[in-house]
This record gives sequence, C-alpha cells and structure tokens, in this order.
Amino acid sequence: VVMANGVFDVLHRGHLELLKFAKAQGKRLVVAIDNDHLVHQRKGPSRPINNSKDRKALLETLYMVDEVIIFDTAEELQSLYYKVCPDVVVKGSEWTVDEVRSRDGIPERIDIKVFPLFENLSTTKAIERIKES
Repeated sequence: VVMANGVFDVLHRGHLELLKFAKAQGKRLVVAIDNDHLVHQRKGPSRPINNSKDRKALLETLYMVDEVIIFDTAEELQSLYYKVCPDVVVKGSEWTVDEVRSRDGIPERIDIKVFPLFENLSTTKAIERIKES
C-alpha cells in the first residue's frame, strides 16, 4: 500500500507524474487531501479553487488512484498512517525525508520516497498564469 497526500487543488501534469510514480511503488494507492479549511490556512484566502468534494471526485477518476480520503487536521493525517498502514509514503521534493517524517509524524516502519518536482509546474504558478492571461 502506498499513500500520498496534498492539496491537489488545480490538477496539473506534476500531480499526475507524482501519482503515477506513487502507484508504481505498490499495488494500491491511497491519496489523502487537505479539507478546504486546511487549504485556506496553508495557501491563503483565495484557496482552494476547487472544494474538497470536487478535488476528491476528480482524483477518484484517475486510473492510478484507488482511494481518496479527505482529512481535517494534521493530527487526523497522522492517524491515517496507522489506519491505512502504508508501506510507502510519497512526497514531492520540496520536502526532505526527515522533514516529512517529523512534520507528518510518519512511523519509522514506513518507507518515504521523494518524487522530484517538475520545474514551473505548481498550482500556484498555474493560477498566476491564468490571472495574467
């Protein structure tokens, strides 16, 4: 079982590549997404663009995603690591393994894989390009 988490607000190629990479790490991919309140706190007053139900529905249509869970707090994300029992957690390279393990409270038994991010592919940059056009 592989787990990835994030906002996945405006889906772009970087997200798809990360999810394909994550799925290749195991047989089942569970994606945990921040609820709208958490996104607002972390990303600012104009986010999320898409609400959590819509983000969940979109991710569920992707062939590589087996399940999507919306979480409400950092503590709930931590508890998901014990409920889902993933063998691997995949994160983007904006985080180091040590940062991810300590920040998200990932148990030592879980392997953490870091996926290299694509330059200029981020939701924030996509939103900026849309505003400029």
